[in-house]
Amino acid sequence: MSCADWECFCTICGGPLRNVSYFIDDDEGSPRPGLDAYDPSVFLTRPDYPELEWLDDIRALGENLETSAPSTVWLSGPASVGVDGDVRFDVGKDSDPALLDLPGAGYAQAYCLEGRDPWCAPFHVKCHEVLRRFLGLESLDREVLNEMFKSLASRDEFATCLKMDYGDITEHRTRDWFPLRHHEYLVSDPIDIEWLARFYEKFPLRRKGDEELGGVYNTRGDPFSKLPSDILSLLALSIPTMEGVFEARVASPALANVPLSQSFWRARILQDMPWLWDLPISTDEQRLLVDWSRVYRELFWGSQRNRTLGLCNRRRIWTQTCPQLGKQYASITEARNK
Repeated sequence: MSCADWECFCTICGGPLRNVSYFIDDDEGSPRPGLDAYDPSVFLTRPDYPELEWLDDIRALGENLETSAPSTVWLSGPASVGVDGDVRFDVGKDSDPALLDLPGAGYAQAYCLEGRDPWCAPFHVKCHEVLRRFLGLESLDREVLNEMFKSLASRDEFATCLKMDYGDITEHRTRDWFPLRHHEYLVSDPIDIEWLARFYEKFPLRRKGDEELGGVYNTRGDPFSKLPSDILSLLALSIPTMEGVFEARVASPALANVPLSQSFWRARILQDMPWLWDLPISTDEQRLLVDWSRVYRELFWGSQRNRTLGLCNRRRIWTQTCPQLGKQYASITEARNK
């Protein structure tokens, strides 16, 4: 008996495990507006939609408790997932040893913790890369990864993903994937982001007079007025969010009198947006000429919901699901190393 009678979703991001080219066509074969279809102006390359091909690039991590191989955990090659949660993949001589004697070779059931079918967890290759970057590891230990996935799995025989909070993507998962206009970012490539690559190649430059000047506020009674400006700058840098920085500058005239320098903004990019692991190391010339405050604004707002689509999805995965997975991964690794 199948453990799922509807579509399954990515273990890591919670999104669809197939190309979801959902558009409503009129009688002439052209996309027309509809709330249950993606905006045709976003994905322009009909009929193949290469922007969505990353959704098809999936792997499955599973377990074969009956294997004679040194490890019971296996990682498949390219896989596909059917509408009832059945995961299909090729098994050849180069496959993991635990796959070679897997019952029902080339087949496993997604998220099936109980029953006769082998357990496995399917995921996008690119979501796996986001998780690896989040953990800061050269590679992920598949045995730890498998234990982590199983520790977050549901005992529900009809489970379609892990038992964790996937955030606003959850509303799109019914019996199958439910597309909504203005939510295209949820299926956008989180790794290869064309806008981001172009932006990195040509950062905005400073113009004359762009340097922010400090305030001229009366600091009488402000305890921070006793601190030198370089210490106040470090204090501003230590505040967790830019919202907090602005609130602190409203509350403290001494902080408001200290200008937010270009070096401050450059440091905040690395601090506030850790999902920008591909940010190029700036040259000496760029440190002097680039408008880092504008770079910060462009990248931060670009990562907000449905603005720069791939960047939005990368940020969503990094901030929503990776912390939950990362906590489990670290806990399991620590327990194994004792």
